[in-house]
Amino acid sequence: MFVSGEYVVHGYNGLCLVENVTHLNMSGINKDALYYILRPLNSEESKIYLPVDSDKMVSRRIMTKEEAAQFLEQIDNVELFWNPNHKFREEMYKTAMKTCDCRMWIRIIKTLYLHQKEREAIGKRISASDERFLKHAEEYLFQELSLATGETYDEMRKQVMDKIMKKEAAAN
Repeated sequence: MFVSGEYVVHGYNGLCLVENVTHLNMSGINKDALYYILRPLNSEESKIYLPVDSDKMVSRRIMTKEEAAQFLEQIDNVELFWNPNHKFREEMYKTAMKTCDCRMWIRIIKTLYLHQKEREAIGKRISASDERFLKHAEEYLFQELSLATGETYDEMRKQVMDKIMKKEAAAN
């Protein structure tokens, strides 16, 4: 069970602060059920009311500092996550984002970042859908790494992107 003041990763909302664990006094809701009140970091005016016993949406604690360090060391081994069919790729990314799995997020980031570089080389851009998934995956991953390590969002972004570029330069 999460506690008030804890940061969690929740479904397609990314990082959230657990504001409270309480019973809700709203019509149509079981007054005996406990709920998490979550505030997404990327939309601080929003609130999510999540039943404590819900299994409909994935939620997890953020990485520890040690887990973050291990994760960063494994970025070189991350496989790409590509499908040439735009619709199938969009569905793959949507499903991956909902898993709350940082390994899936880095796969999206690595794949789309490299695809973006290929497209830029011929004077083109990636699709709006790919751009949106890249932005969300980056936001969620870099926020979580920042919270876990105590480093800034920009420092984490630079660290991850440097690892991706270093690996790519070594491959070419």
